[in-house]
Amino acid sequence: MNLKDDVVLQFLEDYQVGELVYWFDRLHEGTDDEYRANAKASGFEVIFDQNQVLETVFCYASPTDGFASVDAAVAGVPFFSSPAEAECAALTAGHRCTKGTADVPQLGLKTSWVLHERADARVHYEFRDSVLALVTLSRPKS
Repeated sequence: MNLKDDVVLQFLEDYQVGELVYWFDRLHEGTDDEYRANAKASGFEVIFDQNQVLETVFCYASPTDGFASVDAAVAGVPFFSSPAEAECAALTAGHRCTKGTADVPQLGLKTSWVLHERADARVHYEFRDSVLALVTLSRPKS
């Protein structure tokens, strides 16, 4: 979907998304420009690519960094209570599944994640201290 599609504009209005911020490669590092908007009170952030096409949606499953918890119904994908449950669901549905962990003692952070690669989207589930924290929706790899 494009940023200026009526359904996207209505969604941004319905969830009182704040300002849309244009991020550009001011350091000349070769990164693509993007447009970002968030609805902290509704628990999500959206990112559009340099062509204003929806690329990523971050859905905060638990309150994090000033974001409230998103309503799982708004996310449009199931939320899981554990990495094992997320992995089992992917395998049952026949989706390609990848998983991993990260332990960052300096930040006091232990995470695990499960990625579902579906035909229509990539769904990344991040668990922090065994609690679902973030669900990231993105376009499938081409």
